[in-house]
Amino acid sequence: MPATNGPSGREWGTLTREVEEIRHDLRNLKTTVDLLAEVLRDLDAKARTTDTRIATAVKVLAGMA
Repeated sequence: MPATNGPSGREWGTLTREVEEIRHDLRNLKTTVDLLAEVLRDLDAKARTTDTRIATAVKVLAGMA
């Protein structure tokens, strides 16, 4: 009688499919995180530009007073 110390062929198939699904989900999550990081960099740059404009406007107004 052969030893049954591991998963059967069907169990290996199920495990392999689950691993492939996890890899796919991970790839999708990585893409999402990369896109969100890009959006965050853009927002940060816009915030810095806005801060500079506000500071410049305040200095100009203070110089006029």
